[in-house]
Amino acid sequence: MFHIKITALVGLGWLTMSCAAAAPASLVDARTAYDRASKGPAEKLAPAQLHAARTYLTLAEKTYEDEGDSANARDRAYVAMRKAELAEVQARIARSSAQLADAKERGELTEQKQHDRTVAELGRTQTQLTEQQGMVAKHGAALKAEVQRREQAEAAEQQALAALGKQEARGTVITLSGSVVFPSGGSDLLPAARSKVAEVATALSRGNSSSQVVVEGHTDSVGSAQKNKELSLARASAVRDTLVSRGVDADRISVAGFGASRPVADNDSQEGRANNRRVEIVVQPAEPASEQESTSKAMMPAAGPPR
Repeated sequence: MFHIKITALVGLGWLTMSCAAAAPASLVDARTAYDRASKGPAEKLAPAQLHAARTYLTLAEKTYEDEGDSANARDRAYVAMRKAELAEVQARIARSSAQLADAKERGELTEQKQHDRTVAELGRTQTQLTEQQGMVAKHGAALKAEVQRREQAEAAEQQALAALGKQEARGTVITLSGSVVFPSGGSDLLPAARSKVAEVATALSRGNSSSQVVVEGHTDSVGSAQKNKELSLARASAVRDTLVSRGVDADRISVAGFGASRPVADNDSQEGRANNRRVEIVVQPAEPASEQESTSKAMMPAAGPPR
């Protein structure tokens, strides 16, 4: 009864997923193999192997949900399918062994041949499964190398950015003073500012890091709130466009205009207003590679046969 309830829940989960997007053929084949095995004699005669098939299938479903139709998802779906087939073969062997015992009593040696064929089939299936597990291990090594590459890229970027800005809780903040970046009331970058933005672009492109960047525009309190907000957004967009023209991926950058709502100095003095007229480039830290690696390792199937 417990197994039937779990199978029903798994089936319901697959139905829900299929409504969101069509699953790849490898995952459909794995589901079909498991459904067939769970409805046959494997439920009673090979429950451990059937449980292993369900575990691998759940892993394949999770990988497909996180990565889409990736090589990892297809590999894990294939392993789940082979586990389900192994459960069916082991169930047939168990049933054949019982039948053979009866056949020996009746002298029906033809059952021995059937038993031998079934054992041979199990051997072939186990060999194929071992080969597929080797492929999965190979993908795991490639994933680890990618994690190391990303860590190195992030370290290179952080080192380059450290000389340009300051570290805050929200990330590395690089401040461009409005008095030397834009003409009064305008949003076109002054020549002196372009070299500064070019340095930032070089740092962001170093190592091909995947950190996210927010360009924030700010003004002093002179003028209407609406005009200041529009001006701050236009200035932030100008910096963003320059970064993109210098090779920074546009998908990494977002812009925001805050007008005079976030002053860093008193607007009553000329110096204070000059400090408030600024653009801040906030480089948000990427997700730590160590977390990605530990998550990937947790999702990898065990090297040995299930117990």
